Amino acid sequence: MERFLVAPGSEKRKINRTGFLHTFQLQLTTGQSGKLELLENISQGIDISSHGLGIRTNYSFRKGDVVKVQLPSRVAGAFLPVFSQVVWTRKENDGFRVGLQFLS
Repeated sequence: MERFLVAPGSEKRKINRTGFLHTFQLQLTTGQSGKLELLENISQGIDISSHGLGIRTNYSFRKGDVVKVQLPSRVAGAFLPVFSQVVWTRKENDGFRVGLQFLS
């Protein structure tokens, strides 16, 4: 599903993104137990579109991982649970840059 997310530095994106500088928690479905596991780290949003989200994190996600993102809402203190799939990940000096595709 390359049309939804394109790794930074590659060709033009097909869907415009806007800045999304928010912190939030992620939950990862573990392969062995199938349970949601709350990650200890907090991720930082970079950009967002109608189809996906770019984040910075110190967790090494794998392509295909399904995560539950707790996105901040416009209501103070409220969060929206959104399931997403890891489309790409890239190592950076201070952690990882990850591209997530929203699942419907």
